Formats: sequence, C-alpha cells, structure tokens
Amino acid sequence: MALSMFSILPVPGHIWEENALNLVLPAFPLVGVIIGLLWYGAALLGRAVELPAMLAAALLTVLPWLLSGFLHLDGYLDTSDALFSRRSFEEKARIIKDPHLGAFAGVMLMILAMLQFASLYVIIDRSKELLSLSFLVIYSRWGGALALLHLPSLPHSSMGKMLQQDTHPRHTWFLGGLIGLTLVVSYQMLSGLALLLATAVGGTFALALSYAYRGMGGGVSGDLIGFALTLSELGGLLVLALS
Repeated sequence: MALSMFSILPVPGHIWEENALNLVLPAFPLVGVIIGLLWYGAALLGRAVELPAMLAAALLTVLPWLLSGFLHLDGYLDTSDALFSRRSFEEKARIIKDPHLGAFAGVMLMILAMLQFASLYVIIDRSKELLSLSFLVIYSRWGGALALLHLPSLPHSSMGKMLQQDTHPRHTWFLGGLIGLTLVVSYQMLSGLALLLATAVGGTFALALSYAYRGMGGGVSGDLIGFALTLSELGGLLVLALS
C-alpha cells in the first residue's frame, strides 16, 4: 500500500485494505529503501558504462522524482506557490490546491533542478561515495513519517487526516527502531559521512517544515511534507558534494 501510494513501482498482487491504512506511515521509510537502492544502482551503472558526468547527473536528477511519481516534487511546487505568495492563510490554502503552476513554483523548480544537477555532477565527477544516495531518501522519509504521525493536519489535508487515523505509539516506536537500525547500517558502510548526511538531511527537513508549518498557519499536509522532503534531499546532496 505504501509503495502504491508513494511511488510508481509496480506491486504484484496488490490488495488495498482500509483497516491497514495506519501502517502506511511506518512503512514510508521502507519505500525510501527501495527508491534509494534503485537510485544507487543507476549511479553505479552510469559509472560502469562511463556515462559522461553531465549526462549521468541529469538522469540522476530526474530519477528519484520519477520513481516517486513526482508526488513530492508536486508538493514542493504547490507549497512554494502558496508560501511565497505572502497572502492570508485562507488564500494560501486555496493556492496550494490550485492545479496550475504559478510563477513562484516555476522559479523554485529551476533553483531546485540547478542545484540538484550541480551537486550530482560534482559527486560523479569527483568520484564521491555513491552509496550515500541510497541513504538520503531513507533519511528524508523518516522526517516525513514522524511529522505526519505527530503534527496536526491542515484543515484541507485529506491525505494527512487519512493516514493519521488509528495510529498508535507503537508506530512511533517502530519508526524509532528503524531509524536506529538505519543509522547503524549507514555508519558501518559510510563511517562518519553517515552522521554528517543524516544531520544535513534531518536539519534541512526540520527547517523547511518549520517554515512551511508557520507559513500555512500551523499544520501539515502531504504537500508540506513533499516540500520539506525535497529540500532535505537537496541539502544532503549539497553536503555530500562539498564534503
């Protein structure tokens, strides 16, 4: 259910159970595991066939957006339009639901694509540790799952309210265990770089979500999570490129 909701990856024998909706958020980081491995595999393949760094960076820029069905990118764009409009909370709520692409979203998309492409180009050109890519998308989805579990939903957030139904403290404990396990595994594979990336992604996520949370009047939604998640992954890529 989490894969079908948060990615375009096929799910053979998929069954949708309404009474299992409260398990989707705890499984959200597991979707990141699969997307992260595919992103890492594509980067390894590009290096193995000696794909030109500029072309490889362009393809790797688009790939995680594509694998997630552009869901989080759409949230990033909608939230950008709403936040930077400087309108009232009611008007921002209308803008974030507007399916049209506004000027602010267009500008923010160009900034995001440019910085993500440049970061990936440096990572490839300087032979940085590609395995880091597989952990970035897991780290970002930790924040998304925890925020949706514990923060109030905006009145217009149908997804947030749906996923928050019948959640229990054990879901938070499960996520905490998953976070601990991922940190241990990433530290074993990446050493100190793992903690640096986790801090960069987590810090960027917290700052971006805090800004969006206040800007929308106090509350979260799928769009706001997409905004923070997208920026947190960019923050991790920038740190990796500069490290």
